[in-house]
Parts: sequence; structure tokens; C-alpha cells
Amino acid sequence: MTTNNWARTLAHLLQAVAILALMVAPLVSTDYWRFFFFQMVVMAYIAVGFDLSYSYARILSFMHAIFFAIGAYLAVPLVSSAAWSLPAVILGAAACSGIAGLLVASVLVRMENHNPTIATVIISSIVLLAANAMPEITGGDDGLLIHAQTIGFAGFQVGIGPTTPLYYIAALPLVLIVVGRLAMQKSEAWMLVRAVAQNDVRAQQLGFDARLRRLVVFAISAAIAGLGGAFYALMMRHVGTSNMEVSLSINAILYAVIGGLGTAIGPLVGVLLIYPITEVISLYIVYVPILIGIILTIVSLFFSRGIIGSLEKVSDDAHQRGADEDGHVDAPEQKLVA
Repeated sequence: MTTNNWARTLAHLLQAVAILALMVAPLVSTDYWRFFFFQMVVMAYIAVGFDLSYSYARILSFMHAIFFAIGAYLAVPLVSSAAWSLPAVILGAAACSGIAGLLVASVLVRMENHNPTIATVIISSIVLLAANAMPEITGGDDGLLIHAQTIGFAGFQVGIGPTTPLYYIAALPLVLIVVGRLAMQKSEAWMLVRAVAQNDVRAQQLGFDARLRRLVVFAISAAIAGLGGAFYALMMRHVGTSNMEVSLSINAILYAVIGGLGTAIGPLVGVLLIYPITEVISLYIVYVPILIGIILTIVSLFFSRGIIGSLEKVSDDAHQRGADEDGHVDAPEQKLVA
């Protein structure tokens, strides 16, 4: 098997295993492991959201935990036995988080260099301080509880907590988002988004509104993070200001970087690999952030594109070498330079 074939096959295998693990694991696991997988599902939402923000809106965001918390807090008052309750929670969380992302992005996309990154840290810190200063609204460190036992959905009552039906209701949109990104890789619309991410100045010169596209992508990434927050609140039946902390955004960055930035399945693979490791090791080591830092450093040095990204690069490089040897690629001096 050639280098191109094994690398691409392994990448496809990881994609299939990641999706299969999400859909099958709760059926063959205990209550504890179903709860564990449920946690990975909600973490994957924020990781996928961050990846869109960084890879395609070109904003290194440390405030996706804020969008996550917006979705979580919105879920608390909307939970009821009414048939519209669950759809209202899902759509409301995505819409409100997306609107918040749109408002923030309208400022961030006008900034240059590292200023947007610094701005996300500042905004995140301000929002967290304000939330802790209003315990009568946010519940502060103690948070807010969801007292209901079920939530209405299309005439049925779905149990709240780490239940199997709620798990699949949360996992299905995540799988659809990932599969949708995989299906869009070769589409003209997605290629335009990638072009804007790679060189927004040139895209602007070609007549495309690069700033608007970056703004929309960031808003979508915020909506995805908010959707994860809503499912987190339903799973835990609790939400607090700790869900706004920058550390949650840093964890999302870790998952996306290790899985592979700019890849459809990378953030999900990163969550499935790293989340269990950190959770198990935390039982024996107090300073888990140090371990996270070491892992991130190793990945940055030896797998700069992450797991999926590195496999795709190996495959693409092998394909390019094979094409060169077969004489299918023009000599460098004959290539057109845009």
C-alpha cells in the first residue's frame, strides 16, 4: 500500500470510528459511560465552533465559552412539558448565541493582527465578572438548577439528564454538522469560504465581501457553541458562571488543535482522544493543565496540523510526488503565478 493510500485510509477510518463511537457507545455502555460520552458530545460542539472561528473566520477566539454559556442559561427558563419546549431550547440557544456572535464579530473583523484575540480575552473576562456580580440572575458560583424531570418534544416527554433519548437528540445535530462539512469540502461555496480565510485581501480584490463572510462564519461558530451549551444544561440540569471561564475555551482549542484545525472531523477526534485521557489522569494528578500544556507542545512540534491534518498532508504530499514522477505536473517555471 502506498503512502498516499494508507494515510488517506487511516484518516477515513478515524472519521468512521469517531462517528460510529458517538452513535453506538451509549447502547452498549453503562450509565456512567453514557454520561461520559454525553460530556464529550457537548465538548465537541464548542470545539467545532472554535475550529470554524479560527480556521475560516481567522479569529483566535477565547470567548466561545461565553456563547456556550448563553445557550446553557437560555435553556433554564424554556424547559417545560409543552410540546414546543425542546425545539424552543435548541433553536433559541443557537439563535441567541449566533446573534451574540454576530454583534461581537462586527467589531472583531475590523481589527488587525492579534487585536481580535486580545479583544476576545477582554470581553470574556468582563462578561464573567459581570455574571458573578449578578447572582440574582446568573446564580453566581452556585448556578441555576433545572427542576423539571422531563421536557416536551412533539407530544412526548423526554427525560432530562444523561438519558439515552436526550443523548441521541444532542448527538444527531453534531453528526449532521460534521457530515455536512465533509460533504461541502468540494463545493464552490465552501471553496470561497476557504479562499477568504487564506487571503481575504485577494478575495476582496476579486469582488467578494471578505469581511461579511468572516462575520457570518464567526456567528455560525458561536451558534454551534451555544447549541452545545443548551444540551449541557439539559444533561447536567444545572448551569453556572463557571461555564463562562476562559479555561473552557482553552480546552476547546486543545481539542481542535490536536484533532486537526481546518478539518471537518478533527475537533471531534480531538475530543474523543484527549477528553478521556485528561479525565482519567485527573484522578491521579492535580495539575492537569500542566499535562495539557505538555501534550499541546508535543503536538505543535511534531504534528503541527493535528492528527487528521497530518494524515491529510502525508496523503497530499505522496499524491503530489506521484504526479511529479508520472510527469502530470508542470515544471515550477511553467506554473502560473496569481
